[in-house]
Amino acid sequence: MSNIEHTESISTVDQSFWRTLPVWWSFFWRATLYCAIAAAISRTSAYVISANVGADMKVSMHLATVICYIAYLPISFIAIKQALSRRNDS
Repeated sequence: MSNIEHTESISTVDQSFWRTLPVWWSFFWRATLYCAIAAAISRTSAYVISANVGADMKVSMHLATVICYIAYLPISFIAIKQALSRRNDS
């Protein structure tokens, strides 16, 4: 095992309110928009599939809700990655 100290490559981040607010806002609107799109797609798909197959609509909508909850994890990762990369570019 290597005992290399990596402290030189780690940069500190100023965590004042006015520096974190733009990053938070950038994440928030992206996550909200992406999740709304994912919810619309999953709910529309559930409606179309259940209408064509004749499945119970309530069960289909519950399944779409679960899919939205699961989709939030990668969506939030993408949103925070984009928010942080935009903040570092400026």
